[in-house]
Amino acid sequence: MSNVTKEPGNFGIASRPCCAACKTTMFLARRTPHPLHGSTYELQSFACPKCDTELQRSADAGGRTHPVEETADT
Repeated sequence: MSNVTKEPGNFGIASRPCCAACKTTMFLARRTPHPLHGSTYELQSFACPKCDTELQRSADAGGRTHPVEETADT
């Protein structure tokens, strides 16, 4: 996927953001434990079905935001 952006802010676990590029509702593509904070936080990756933009955000179990930190690709 291309055009990776990261979104800070408040959101719920079921929220589906709109794509910043084309305003299409994105879908949840992946949920993984946060690489630096383990199971306390998860990374949620959303993908746009129209333009392939990807958005990644971090949340705790209650859906509260957590700053996304840069991580090395594996």
